[in-house]
Amino acid sequence: MDTNSIKIINVDFELLGDIEDYISFYFVRNFSKAKEFQIVVPIKYIDILKDGNIIFIDYKKAGVIEEVTIDEDKKIITAKGRDLKSIIDRRLTVPPIGKAYDEIKATAEEVIKHYVINNCISPVDSKRKIEQLEVAIDKKRGSILAWQSRFKYLDFELEQICSTAGFGWEVYLDIDRKKFVFDVVEGVNRTIEQDVNSRVIFSDEFDNITNSTYINNSLSYKTMGYVAGQGEGEDRTVQEVYRNNNTGLDRRELFIDARDISEDDKLEDRARAKLNEYDFITSNESTVINSNFIYEVDWNLGDLITLKNSMGTTSQRVSEVTEVYEEIRKIEIILGSVIPTIADKMQSQINSIQSSGGGSAGDKSYTHTQISPAATWNIMHSLNKYPSITIVDSGGNEVIGDTKYIDSNNIIVSFTGAFAGKAHLN
Repeated sequence: MDTNSIKIINVDFELLGDIEDYISFYFVRNFSKAKEFQIVVPIKYIDILKDGNIIFIDYKKAGVIEEVTIDEDKKIITAKGRDLKSIIDRRLTVPPIGKAYDEIKATAEEVIKHYVINNCISPVDSKRKIEQLEVAIDKKRGSILAWQSRFKYLDFELEQICSTAGFGWEVYLDIDRKKFVFDVVEGVNRTIEQDVNSRVIFSDEFDNITNSTYINNSLSYKTMGYVAGQGEGEDRTVQEVYRNNNTGLDRRELFIDARDISEDDKLEDRARAKLNEYDFITSNESTVINSNFIYEVDWNLGDLITLKNSMGTTSQRVSEVTEVYEEIRKIEIILGSVIPTIADKMQSQINSIQSSGGGSAGDKSYTHTQISPAATWNIMHSLNKYPSITIVDSGGNEVIGDTKYIDSNNIIVSFTGAFAGKAHLN
């Protein structure tokens, strides 16, 4: 078996053990969001595969264990979780004391790192500080953005800013210094349209990809947005922001409620970030054959490459990589758009509601995060109503449970097995 030694440490960076005889293992890397991993091992590793411990192949591929299932009959353990970026979703963007919003106008990298510093590194409330986390040196990359945020999920906000700027982000291990390091990532342009970097072309005819599936989807595509700021009726500020100059039948309009934004010069950046959620989906899912272009040598996650297929020749970003370790290591990639999951769509809707504080932007909502795996979730939501509820596990899969409404502010949900995840109430 083409194996990699998998190490387990705790949050204090103490080495708990190595695993080489795993039964199966996969690890998903995404350019701009936390993704899942899963490992199946013999039951002898029960003492080190614990909730909250960290599993890693190398310093760039580390994840937090969020769910552990023990099969006593088969004598195996299945551990699941998400990569180290997932620690960022434990924070909201809390405005500074005395201000309604946390506002900044700077380069995209400065904006991204500003919100991480304010909410994870040097927050006003010391209880919010993540001691193990630090931010890499700011290189002030990207165009100037005007941004403001208020009680949004930090990971989702970073994803929105990165989408606008064309960046990714990562959290990696510094074992020697016992730190998690946050940084902004730029992919390398390896397309045939440039001559600075080595070029990478993926194509069936070159025998370097197989099992290809192509998706073109315009269902949610919007070409322009009417972004509305503060005010009421005719006094409300409304700006038009265009992705392109399409007219007639080709013009697709979107209304963007941005009443949480107090300054008109920030409306355009909000609109462009929202339009990116409604882009034309062009996606290619393929298995890479490590022959003429070697993963992590000739190309890597986030790089721009050239794709040749029956649809023509296009430049695509390597948006997601799944590493599967079984008999041999298999590399599966997504080029272009990553199709949003149910959990992604729910998160986007909830963040939009949070940004405007409810009211005319939407009904009250609440997200319960179940950090420790449990078969019974006790949810106190304080919404003063009997909300609808959607449950997703730590991998973003929807789960159905037995829901019991105790009163208008409390719910108990029971499942057949214990797991961690989130409950979205609306």
